[in-house]
Amino acid sequence: MEHRLKGAQAEAREALIEALRSALSELDLSQVAAARLLETDQPTLSRLLSGQRTSVSLDRLIRWLGRLGRTVDVKVKVAAPAGVPPRARRAHG
Repeated sequence: MEHRLKGAQAEAREALIEALRSALSELDLSQVAAARLLETDQPTLSRLLSGQRTSVSLDRLIRWLGRLGRTVDVKVKVAAPAGVPPRARRAHG
């Protein structure tokens, strides 16, 4: 269960970072201007956007996207029991 949770968090994080990249590109903001708007520093933003590990939380990414005029929707689904083959999972949900 813990492994699935970490996987889901990593997927959510990557989706939020990609949305952040897209928003910054659409708004044509430099990293310096974006960092000011997001109330962070440019090196942190640069590390995040280049794929380096940072301590930026999911909550912070969501707040940043809000400052860029984006909303984030969360979808919760019932997970199939561990060990159930993918075909059988469709029958569960």
